[in-house]
Amino acid sequence: MNKRIFISHASEDKLEFVAPLAKALLGANFDVWYDEYEIKPGLSIRQTIDRGLMCCDIGLLVLSKNYFNKQWTRLELNAFFSKITAGPSRIIPIWYNVNKQDVLDFSPLLVDILGIEGSLSINEIVTILSKTIYPQETTLQKARKLIEQKGLETPDFSNDWWIKVAQFSERYPISAPWYFPISQEKSYELYEKLTWKALRFNWLNKYNKILNQFTSPKVLLDIIENTPGMEDVVQYDYLATYAPQLLFCDDLLGVNLRQRAVDIKREIKEPEKTYICKLTCDGKMPSQNRIYALLEDDFGGYKSGYLLQHFVEGENFGIRPSCLSYWEVLILLNTKYADIYPKKVREVLLDGFKAKRNFCELKKRLVEENSINEIFGNKKLIKQVCSEICEDYLFDYGIDVNDVANKIFMLNISDNLEGEDNYRITISKDDLALGFRGITFQNKVN
Repeated sequence: MNKRIFISHASEDKLEFVAPLAKALLGANFDVWYDEYEIKPGLSIRQTIDRGLMCCDIGLLVLSKNYFNKQWTRLELNAFFSKITAGPSRIIPIWYNVNKQDVLDFSPLLVDILGIEGSLSINEIVTILSKTIYPQETTLQKARKLIEQKGLETPDFSNDWWIKVAQFSERYPISAPWYFPISQEKSYELYEKLTWKALRFNWLNKYNKILNQFTSPKVLLDIIENTPGMEDVVQYDYLATYAPQLLFCDDLLGVNLRQRAVDIKREIKEPEKTYICKLTCDGKMPSQNRIYALLEDDFGGYKSGYLLQHFVEGENFGIRPSCLSYWEVLILLNTKYADIYPKKVREVLLDGFKAKRNFCELKKRLVEENSINEIFGNKKLIKQVCSEICEDYLFDYGIDVNDVANKIFMLNISDNLEGEDNYRITISKDDLALGFRGITFQNKVN
């Protein structure tokens, strides 16, 4: 239970010592009764102080020569001595510019109570009080210490930020790719769980709406390295799905991702039975997990439509790499921002828009009463759609809409589409055992 502290002091000591101490105590999660916080215009001073003395467990006495000369402080001291004899309340003196003889002359009983030297810094005094009042740190205190060790500054415990962190779901939010789940191999104590909640809450607030598949690898690497706690929990398979551009960067992280792709490919097993794979061009088993397929010369054998679907939507029933829609991806693939990918990768992704399933996603954005085919056959309408989307988009990419519209027009996207209307890819234990995470085979060959 949190103990409430009543700060008994002389008004002459407020500015230099008492006010900074009260503020520091609040920041350290102490429940403080301090007259400036409690006595409001229109309230009875005596009655307010009476209520404060009754509800407080600890009397923090700022003993000074000013304190000794006040009748009001003597009354407060008397009240706390009465509380000590009647229950579990206690007194903690701070000797502020006074010595033992000064205290003895004021109250011999106080000399017998070990006090805190007022010559110490405010932070040192708060630390001593914390160890004295809470010899066992609370969960919040432990969590805050660990959070700040990770490099994230936290607000006072009175700030609603802590409530939002506590309410933040521990379940993996599919719509929040930069959440980064923590390892389940370790058993975490409550304060550690709260710590990771706070760190992930921080990541999502800062980055979830601004990071996507076209963010510069350098920016991504700087964020991963400099965001408190993120580098500790980055998992390669998740990262390759959130940020496929890192597969092609020369940084150590890119090298490690490519090595991960090699290891995954080596672990893939041939199925014992023959299946038809609807995701590949030849119906045979893909040569790579779709997470790393963009690295392969033949893209693992996958159809371009499924490569694009994974690029935009991520894994089935799982994470989505970002908030980008198919239209936004189509636009950005036709700008300089797509240059972070090799030319053949850009080309296969653009080709993926000719697949029926992905083409249908584009239908969600129409201009007036025009059909989707009319739009792709008319540069003016393509430009109108691109202009509307760029206006709605969260970031100012400085996109040349005319140039983008011309490039999209030259793709010759039409209704000559490949792929099934309602084909649903499922996850099976057999697929996972073969080393493919997410999707592989659908129908047995009779």
